[in-house]
Amino acid sequence: MKDLFWFEGDQRRSLIYSLLKSWHRVLCDLETAMGTWDLPYIFGERPNLGILAAAAVRVKYVPFEEYSTEKGRGKNRRKGRADLWLATKNGTKAFDFEAKYIEPSFRSKRLARTIKHHLDIATEDASDIRYKSDNTIGIVFISPYGATYKDFSESFFWDQLSDLRQYNGNFCALHICATEIWS
Repeated sequence: MKDLFWFEGDQRRSLIYSLLKSWHRVLCDLETAMGTWDLPYIFGERPNLGILAAAAVRVKYVPFEEYSTEKGRGKNRRKGRADLWLATKNGTKAFDFEAKYIEPSFRSKRLARTIKHHLDIATEDASDIRYKSDNTIGIVFISPYGATYKDFSESFFWDQLSDLRQYNGNFCALHICATEIWS
């Protein structure tokens, strides 16, 4: 099986589709370079945000990761950290990302509910940034476990993800690595 990229959502959005298509290409490059070594995307939120930042550079956005900021309002105001900020080189458009990472079983029948829970938290975290951009995005990185090549059905997994209404998502992208990477 060759690596696959699937996207659901409005491809006309100026950043999202091009960013996620670039994210897929960065993942393919990492897989080619690293072979069957443990790839960074299985190690949680931070490496996945780094990969997304690298993808942003490829589509001419400037990334800034894990920066100090204020969060909340009034009595709930506090110092915090934001996950990722992306801007055009001239600064006319900017995006704030807050991310979560989950490792569900690829056989999970509650995947949409798990995604919704974490996406709600990420979206709330993004809207909680005090000096935020006009565009805030909550994102969930998913690295399923328990799949072997012969057991895995990418269409079954994609069918669970692609119905954005199940978890109130605006977009979804799926990267499936080449068969040679599977262990």
